[in-house]
Amino acid sequence: MKKKRTERLKGTVVWMAVFAIALSGGYSENVHAEQREDVEKETDYESEPHPVDVFEVTPEMPYEEKQYDGGGELWEELRREEWREPHEEYFEDPDQEYFEDSEWEESQEFLWSFDESEMEGADPKRADLLEENQGKTVILEKNLSDQIWIGVYPLAQYPEFPTGCEVTSLTMVLNYEGFDVTIGEIADTYLKKIEPTTGSYREAFWGDPRSSESFGCFAPVIVDAANKYLEDQNSDKRAIDLTGTEFEELYEELRYGYPVLVWGSMDIDWDIVDVGSWEIDGETVVWPGNEHCMVLTGFDLENDTVRVCDPLRGIMVYDREAFEYHYIEMERQAIVIRAEEDEIPLASQE
Repeated sequence: MKKKRTERLKGTVVWMAVFAIALSGGYSENVHAEQREDVEKETDYESEPHPVDVFEVTPEMPYEEKQYDGGGELWEELRREEWREPHEEYFEDPDQEYFEDSEWEESQEFLWSFDESEMEGADPKRADLLEENQGKTVILEKNLSDQIWIGVYPLAQYPEFPTGCEVTSLTMVLNYEGFDVTIGEIADTYLKKIEPTTGSYREAFWGDPRSSESFGCFAPVIVDAANKYLEDQNSDKRAIDLTGTEFEELYEELRYGYPVLVWGSMDIDWDIVDVGSWEIDGETVVWPGNEHCMVLTGFDLENDTVRVCDPLRGIMVYDREAFEYHYIEMERQAIVIRAEEDEIPLASQE
């Protein structure tokens, strides 16, 4: 979604611009779990919890933060490094050649691939969205299937919104919910925007989604834009910030038919890279250069994959573990749109 340029100097990467990350060689095909059978699954740890001191981390230990005493951020950072080593093919090649800005921008437009036939097999709309049920009180039933796929229609951010993955993803979900709104309407009327680095990207979008020279924003900004729109429509639905939710708990939203906006990486095989640092209101602020917002629409428990509406690529199937890794790196940011009274019970509470 965002871009950057790099230059090699005596083996050191020097960031030349603080936008998004370049592509890793045109990797645009669906990523299925079976394509990575040769990857050593060192993350299939034993399930028994055993609280330990964070400095005693070993590969044999399970990854459940809540089961550890005093682990905190340091434990999670150690766990990420432990996961990363056997999965290096997901991440940046230190010898990778990078595109110039113009080449990068052009390459983004050709990532998109979508055909109407790809929607075949998606679950029908929730009962409360069916025309015959408009105005009625509908009690949604939980789908207990091992395979869920909500039929959200994908929208492309390019070429009009080169840095607009967040507003594009929001528009996809609003359209699914039955609202006739465009990406441009959300971006121009409801999205709060500021000049980059003049304030927090948790409070406003840095730049303008219509500009390739812009950055992006985090979940609270999209929650605010969505709720302004929903209020104007006199809707009882609201954008609910689920940030901090464990990844598999998001499956519960999907089981009731609610797609989820999630933050992650532009590319499943690229790590999140901070590409700038500024002092704003006495605080050091960094920007994650290859930040990307998508819509989580399904999962397959048997194959351990997730299905996503990606504003850059269309309908994609990704390895769940790799996708979750980026979700954690991006602070577990997630948003769902539904009536506030429709509380979805977490799996851990059932």
